[in-house]
Amino acid sequence: MSRIEIGNMNCAGCAKGVTSVVKATDPAAQVEIHLDSKQIAVTGSSVEGGALIAALQAAGWKAQAATR
Repeated sequence: MSRIEIGNMNCAGCAKGVTSVVKATDPAAQVEIHLDSKQIAVTGSSVEGGALIAALQAAGWKAQAATR
């Protein structure tokens, strides 16, 4: 499982956009959204967390590995 903090994810529309990027990177990934902490949890993905973060950053999201 990868936990990723998305600094500029503020609403359901943002969550949908973040999910779209993750699913485009790995269609098998399951994405759990936590708007209150601005984090996502990605499971079932064969793509490493660093690659997911890079894809999110390339799409304009302020993504980094979650520290908590």
